[in-house]
Amino acid sequence: MLASQSLRQRTDHSEKTVETIGAILQQEDTSVKRKVSKTMEVLKSAHETFHPASPADLIFELFKVPNKEYASITKLLKVLKSFGLRERDPRLKEMMERIQQIEDLREDDNQGFHLRRHAFKEFCGVSGILH
Repeated sequence: MLASQSLRQRTDHSEKTVETIGAILQQEDTSVKRKVSKTMEVLKSAHETFHPASPADLIFELFKVPNKEYASITKLLKVLKSFGLRERDPRLKEMMERIQQIEDLREDDNQGFHLRRHAFKEFCGVSGILH
């Protein structure tokens, strides 16, 4: 199911990319340089979506909240638990300690636990998720 969902997302992005490029090329502005530049921006964005710079970027994209610039640690934990890992698992010790430190600093526990890309990547690297 995950593979078909991934394929559907790729198709959706591909169709959107083609539509965007088509719209750019149909604009009345005849500046070829401007059209090519805009096309390159769209293609670069599509490439970055499917070819993350690092494993941490890939994990960030998997847990990114739609239309937001942060990822859900809460969802990451749920997935780890679904694979049989528990909070007291020694492999997750550093990560759970870091979560506790961050939660101690938070004021509102009702919104879930989210981190922006840089913090998420640091969190994943330090906690050993990527090892």
